[in-house]
Amino acid sequence: MMFLLGILFSFGIMIIGPSYFIELPQVDHDTFNVGKVIALIQNMVMSILFLVQFYQRKNEGTSIAGQSFIIAFTKWIGTPLTVGLLAILTDPTGFMIVIVGLIFICDTWYMLAIYNELKSQGINPLKRL
Repeated sequence: MMFLLGILFSFGIMIIGPSYFIELPQVDHDTFNVGKVIALIQNMVMSILFLVQFYQRKNEGTSIAGQSFIIAFTKWIGTPLTVGLLAILTDPTGFMIVIVGLIFICDTWYMLAIYNELKSQGINPLKRL
């Protein structure tokens, strides 16, 4: 169910988003900047859905199946600390700080949840890709 909602939201924001986001001051009527805003919003949704997936699998007893601390760590570095930082620095409104902040919080939470789950199962998080 969450997968379907994620797909619907992701495509919905691509279809509806441009007409709304084009008027925001941080995009300055530039469709490329609108694309960046939409991409970060989709990234935020993915971060939330990673957490949902982890806890759904945990309830089913397979929380770590298909999960990797190293991949979670690289997502944590890649999004908010690179692209997100640039978006924050070029946004005069503060809107991107909220989006990137939520991505950072969710990615940190997800990374720590996977790390702790692997440790509790006696698996070295740095050796499992």
